[in-house]
This record gives sequence, C-alpha cells and structure tokens, in this order.
Amino acid sequence: MGFVDYKKMQPGMNQWHPFRKDADDFSYQNEFRITFENDTEETFTLDLEISLRDIAVPIMADDVGKIHFKDGKLLYPTYK
Repeated sequence: MGFVDYKKMQPGMNQWHPFRKDADDFSYQNEFRITFENDTEETFTLDLEISLRDIAVPIMADDVGKIHFKDGKLLYPTYK
C-alpha cells in the first residue's frame, strides 16, 4: 500500500505498475492505493465497513473490455 507516484511517462516505454500514474494527466490527484495478492482462484472480499461508491466502482478483471462510452457517458458493468 502507498501513495501513487506521478511521473512523466513515455508512450510505449512504461510497464504497468499499481502505484504509478502519468504526471501530465493525473498530477492533480492525491491517490492512496492498497493492493492484495490472492494465491487462490477464490474471490477475495475486503469489508471496509463504509461505502466507496462515491469515488470508486468494482470492476471484474474479465469485464474491463466491456467498459465503453455511449451518448457521452461512460458505461461499465457493476456488481453488488
């Protein structure tokens, strides 16, 4: 876990990293992230006892390709 590091990224030259974002597009953000590693195929649920719905939505990795724009709106699958 930790704060995101905002750096100048070079197109096609950067490897994805869970704690790195492009400074040109996201430097105004002050994001803190927590990642988990799961050694099984089972879904892991973390109960924060509060809702993050106003700032984040859960997306299954297999459904990332379903995210799209329609009529100027960002559409994505949601889960309970």
